[in-house]
Parts: sequence; structure tokens; C-alpha cells
Amino acid sequence: MTTFQATYEWFINNDWALNTKFRIGKDDTDDALFNPLDESLQGALNSPTLFLDDEARIYRTFTSADDVKDEINVDINLIGAIKAFGVEHHVLFCLNTNTRKIDRESQFNYNAQLYSVLSSVNPALPPYGLTVFVDPYDPQDAEIITLPAALGFIAPFFNQQFEFSDQLGFESVKTEITTTGIYFQDQIKFNDHWQLVLGARYDENSFELDSTRLNLAQFFGGNIVTDPTITADQTEGELIPKAALIYSPQDNMSIYASYGRQYDLALVASEVRPTESEAFELGYKWDVTEDLSASFAYFNIEKTNIVDTGNLLQPDVIDEVVSEGFEVTLLGRVNPNWVISANYSDFDAEITEDINNRDNEGNRSRGTPTNSGSVWVQYQANESSDKGLSLALGLNYVGARPVDNANTFELPSYTLLDSTISYRMSEQLSVRVLLENLTDREWFRGSFNSQSIFTGNGRRARFTLDYLF
Repeated sequence: MTTFQATYEWFINNDWALNTKFRIGKDDTDDALFNPLDESLQGALNSPTLFLDDEARIYRTFTSADDVKDEINVDINLIGAIKAFGVEHHVLFCLNTNTRKIDRESQFNYNAQLYSVLSSVNPALPPYGLTVFVDPYDPQDAEIITLPAALGFIAPFFNQQFEFSDQLGFESVKTEITTTGIYFQDQIKFNDHWQLVLGARYDENSFELDSTRLNLAQFFGGNIVTDPTITADQTEGELIPKAALIYSPQDNMSIYASYGRQYDLALVASEVRPTESEAFELGYKWDVTEDLSASFAYFNIEKTNIVDTGNLLQPDVIDEVVSEGFEVTLLGRVNPNWVISANYSDFDAEITEDINNRDNEGNRSRGTPTNSGSVWVQYQANESSDKGLSLALGLNYVGARPVDNANTFELPSYTLLDSTISYRMSEQLSVRVLLENLTDREWFRGSFNSQSIFTGNGRRARFTLDYLF
């Protein structure tokens, strides 16, 4: 991942300031996926006649994907303070525009020679040249193709093992997403105890999607055919309100209640209404010291018309998901050299209505853990100086998550150990190295469905250079 960010601040006077941020980024990631076939194909390939036994093998395809993501983001914020009608107003005007381009190229791994020979023998045999099976009683290399024993009677050629030596274009998806928003917020301070926050944001979101895919039914039947390109686009505009009430019984404590709405486009190749959500939050914040604060928040979020993107071409739309839970945080400096950042959340995201899949109602939403948290500890060698070294160590925990909305099974929980090394050479210049997954642990970062599961990154490092001017 490569990111460049520039920030400019202009203090117009004692009451007004202009803040501008520009960010451009590029990320290139590779994935390798083993996807189990559906039950009908599993049954057809597990032929006792060809294998000369009754064992149940699990057949999987092997695909590779390259994702290239480009992003440009611009934020312009005007912040000011005024006094009107006898009360203080802290106002914010914001203009934001964000453009993301995502190009995903997927390749189907197979053995072209074996595929061709099997196709010439029998139209039912080509799948054996495209898949590899998992045999719990006889583990083998996941990328080695082993054919049924009976095929060896046809020709000695079939007695050997084969590798995935060739690739064929499986899917090409190009997506461009543009979001432009105008935001206004007024934080009204009535007195030392009561504040009211009112805000509204107008967003206009648009996306374009082009998708070309290999026809798998034809490919499994011995023919290489590509489906026609599917093109989709959508543009939506929405005014989103926000409100919060804050009560401070004393200087270092505050209790708040907030309400907000949001909507998101469905990035799929069909006409689907945007996802809408309403969020209510009740929280408490306590400044333990001038440099250390603790907080607790209860939240309830109701989402409607949620699109499960497990299949971009035929999306599954869930009518309603309700998330409810709490989060606790501790953030700040415990002494001149040590800083701590810790949080823990516990929540349940339940599918409350799904007209198309009634059996899923009451299940947890795909990819949502019931609990997660992190603890970071940072040591700053010279807290009071513009120069110096800082070291940080952090644990990040994510609980078990359902792989799909049917809750077929769960991805296991994981805990990753990360570290950051920073050095400020001057007031303007600093460098930072982020070391991720120090123990090189194997973990699963997510899934599209029960058949497409993504592994997480191994040990890696990222470098950041910051310059203030």
C-alpha cells in the first residue's frame, strides 16, 4: 500500500480556521481461494465407480485474484466560533469528495493439457482437470490434482499426479465509486452543563460497475465460453440529519445521547435500493486526569435493505438487521512517557427480517463478531521534546464470525500482535514503521460466503513519512 497525504491549516483569526486535507493512495493485493463445489457437483465427482471406493471427498476449485485499488480524497473544513441569541455556537462547514477505483482480475487455475485430454475422452470428465479434492483420511498437497483410480485403466497417462500449471481468465470486475458530500454542524453551548449538536449532510453517491465472467457451466462441460459483459450504474442523493444532546454534571464528566441516519449504495450489478440505517447512542465520558479519559457507549443500529455481496451478479437482499451492544474505551497518557489506548466492544447483529430466506431470521449477520478489542501501549522516550523515539506494542482481538447469513459455520477468533516504531527528527519531519502480525499467525480476515474465505496477511511492514510545513 502506498499513500500520500498533505494537510494545510490556515488560522484566519482567533475564531476561524480553514483546514484542507488531500490524500491519494494505491493498494495492490493478491488472493488465493479454494472454493468448494456445490452439492450436486460434489456428488457427481465422488463416483464410486471411478474411485473404486465409497469415500466422500470434498472437491474445490482454485482461483487467484489481483485487486488494484486507487483512491483520491479531498476534505475542506471551515471551523469557527460565534455568539448569537446569547449563546455560543461552534460551527463546522465541510466539503468532501472521494473517488475510488477498484480493478479485480481473477484467474481460474487448472491443467490445460489434462483438461483437453479429459474433454476428448468424455464430456463428464473435464471437471477432474479443474479441481482438487480434500481427503481427510489421506491428506495431500492442496495444489496437486489426483484422478480417480479407474481412469488409469483407460490410459497410463491418468495414473500420474498433475499440477495447476495454467490459468484462464475467470472474472474481471471494474468498479468506480464517487462520493461528494456537504456537511454543516452547529454545537450550541447554552451554559456550562448543557450543549446541543445539530447537523446535516447531503451526500451524492454514484458508482459504475463492469463485470465479465467465465461461464462455469460450459467450462465444466469442456467448453471455454465467456458470458456477455454486465454493466451497471447508480446515482443517489440523500440529506442525512444528526443530533446530539450533551449534559456535563461537572467539568470532567459528560453524558450524551445522539441520533443519526446514513445510507450506502449497493455496489452490485442490478437495481437495488440503497441500504438505510438509523443509529441511537447513549454514552458517558469521564476525564480521569487532564491526559487520561475513559468512556462507555451503548448503541442500537437498525439497518434496512442490506445487500449481501457474496454474489455481485445476483445479490441477496436482507430486509432488516438490528445491532445492539456496548463499547468501553480508555485513552491517554498515564505518565510523561507512557500512553495507553484500549477498547472492548460486545454486540449482537441479528437478522430480524429476511423475506427471501426465512430460515436466516434470528441468525447473526455474516462477518460480525460478538466481541472484539485492542490494547496498545506506547513509550515515548522524550515526551516534552520535538525530537525523539517512540515504541508501541499492541494486541488486536476479533471474535468468531459467521461465514454466511445461514450461520453454516464460524471463522475462528484471532489475536494479532503488532508494533510501531516512530522517530521524530524535527518538529516538521517524522518517520514511522508499522510491523503487522509479528508472530506470523495464520488467520482468516473474512468471507464472501461459506465457499469463499479469505486468509489474512502474514508478517509484514509498512513505512510512513510525515512532513509538516
